[in-house]
Amino acid sequence: MIVHKTYDSVLKALNDYLLANSEYDPEISTTPDGDVYPKVIVEELENSTLKKDNMNIVSLSLVGIKIDIYAMPMKKGTKMLAGRTIARELCDLCSVVCEDMYGLKRTTCKPTPNIDDKIYRLTMIYNNVQSDTGRSLFL
Repeated sequence: MIVHKTYDSVLKALNDYLLANSEYDPEISTTPDGDVYPKVIVEELENSTLKKDNMNIVSLSLVGIKIDIYAMPMKKGTKMLAGRTIARELCDLCSVVCEDMYGLKRTTCKPTPNIDDKIYRLTMIYNNVQSDTGRSLFL
């Protein structure tokens, strides 16, 4: 059985943390639908079995989470902010959740080309090993 507990927990924590701590009111979703920006898309990138014993006492999976941040320039008060500035702030907030709260390992964080050049896109990928039968991540 595939266990989605790490992804589900991180998705909820990102939603709560970003809405509470970002001044840009980002939309957090699992699919890139809609035209509201900034947008943070959280996808389960990987969930593969690493180890499983015959009695199902030990089951470990490699989990990977991909976060795409899309931001357009926006006016905040009298100041015009670049999409890159907004995306980087959201990236820092995502890092707090993924790295500090969940101990996930960041494998990449980089700008990603986007079809619409008015939208700045940044991609982050995290992974770690989860215990499918326990309640923790293994570092």
